[in-house]
Amino acid sequence: MTENTRNNWFDEDYYCNGLATGKSNYLDYRWLPDKTVPMAESIRDYLAMEPGSTVLDFGCSRGYLVKALRMIGMDAYGMDTSKWAITNCDVKVRGYVSNTFNSLAYDYVIGKDVAEHIPYVELQRIMKFLLSKTNKSLFLVVPLAWNDGGEYSCPRDEKDPSHAIRWTLASWIDFLRDQDNDFVTNGSFFIPGVKDAAIPWRRSCGFLTCKRI
Repeated sequence: MTENTRNNWFDEDYYCNGLATGKSNYLDYRWLPDKTVPMAESIRDYLAMEPGSTVLDFGCSRGYLVKALRMIGMDAYGMDTSKWAITNCDVKVRGYVSNTFNSLAYDYVIGKDVAEHIPYVELQRIMKFLLSKTNKSLFLVVPLAWNDGGEYSCPRDEKDPSHAIRWTLASWIDFLRDQDNDFVTNGSFFIPGVKDAAIPWRRSCGFLTCKRI
């Protein structure tokens, strides 16, 4: 998939009709407070965020996690390359989400279900940039493959043609450790309350934390 194709891939069909169009494993992606608010609370607790912490959700889509984080007391913002997603963001986060980065640094940067879409060379550049913008911790959630370059552990992850990275948890950890020596990187296969939908597929999801030393 070329860069131009990727930039235009994340449209209404991708988020709202992905299964039918073959563009993704999404179906009617919308605000689900009973799931998103508890997930935001789990991320807050896991990272030990203090009230009022500044947070960037990189790959925020329509801003639902940004909305949930703001509801629980975080000073949260979002960035996404999808013009459709930002134009059609939740009304509560208009002005807090954008298609471009600003000049700010954040206490925490979150990237949930986004890093796997970015080709390797570009991913190196973006991760270095995000780490430079992180005061405390960078937190990523990614799908995992059985082996590098192989099939994803969860069959649903095969339904998204825009996925560019197929790595094991160990490879994700090694990659992140190489990006910035000012961080300690750790990874796990499970964090309670974060992406519980992946639980039936054992070790199909990676949770990575880069903590500034």
